[in-house]
Amino acid sequence: MSDRHVLHPEVGKTVVSEFARLLNWPMVEDVERNRDENVDGLTEWELPNEISFFYCEDSDFGIPYFAFTGPHQRAVAPLVAQAQAALTPWKLDELFRKYDETNNDQELAETTLLVAIAAPNILHEGVFSRICTSMNSENENVRWVGVWSTTYTGYQEFLPHIQRMCESDPVDWVKRRAQSVLAAFNQVDGDQ
Repeated sequence: MSDRHVLHPEVGKTVVSEFARLLNWPMVEDVERNRDENVDGLTEWELPNEISFFYCEDSDFGIPYFAFTGPHQRAVAPLVAQAQAALTPWKLDELFRKYDETNNDQELAETTLLVAIAAPNILHEGVFSRICTSMNSENENVRWVGVWSTTYTGYQEFLPHIQRMCESDPVDWVKRRAQSVLAAFNQVDGDQ
């Protein structure tokens, strides 16, 4: 899968669907987001050469993003560039600036999620360091979001930090979230 590209709130499913329609990409799946049932919103368009275009809204927070799948990176790169030009997703450096400039815990938590969803498939130090900072915040809500955000990246490098939170976070519900995240990482690792 290509990297995920986080969209601005005003660029939702309608705008993305119109983009795909103009390119004559046939829709093959459309699942509505259902937070109560923990179902991500997912719309898929099928393109030639075994390439698919996805619009997603994560079930928990409704954050919109797109991604492509295909036989190899070279096959999807021109399509990613075309979608980026038309849909103008957040750039990672813009999200880093937003994260670095905030002094509001609620905005910091929200931006942590955006950074995590936009994380490249391979370890990116800027993503890693910001999520670690959130995991070490004095604010328990920011720590909860920080540890939850690690699940979007899949970066195994977070495991020692998650383990530390499991053992020593002073807030029980944050510690329980860290334990569930650690279990999820272990399950994925065990399935590979």
